[in-house]
Amino acid sequence: MTLTERIALPSDGGQTASGAEIRRGAEGILSWLLRSPADDIRISVEPDGRVVLEGTLQHDHQRRIIERRMLSLAQVVSVDNRILVPTAACPEDLREQLLAALRSDEVIDPSRIYVTTYGTTVHLDGTVPSPEQRALAGRVILRHPAVHDLRNNLRILRSYL
Repeated sequence: MTLTERIALPSDGGQTASGAEIRRGAEGILSWLLRSPADDIRISVEPDGRVVLEGTLQHDHQRRIIERRMLSLAQVVSVDNRILVPTAACPEDLREQLLAALRSDEVIDPSRIYVTTYGTTVHLDGTVPSPEQRALAGRVILRHPAVHDLRNNLRILRSYL
């Protein structure tokens, strides 16, 4: 399905100037954010400036990012986010899997990172040597399909600041 086919305008066939602007903006957002063929998102643009998002994504953070980006478009009044994220069973050893993922990264120093899981929510605590490692640790954690929310409480070592 092409980007243009993913974005539906009102069924009356009339497209206002603001509807055309929303359509162009939505196409740009989808082409930038949806790189995986498994992502299936449809966007409807209503005459009143309301955007309806439907479909499925692999990760909840993708769902939230698309909604925020749509809200930032000019002329968008509201977003009705109906995107579904299949819930994977939370593995019992999720914490260990996440620690292993952090250890396998060549840039991250996981020696002072503490991972706590509460269902599909993960808390990162401790210290890292740089802001880049803090951000990278968060991205590594969010890649896990069972993680739906992240609280990145990592602090930067004072020696770096």
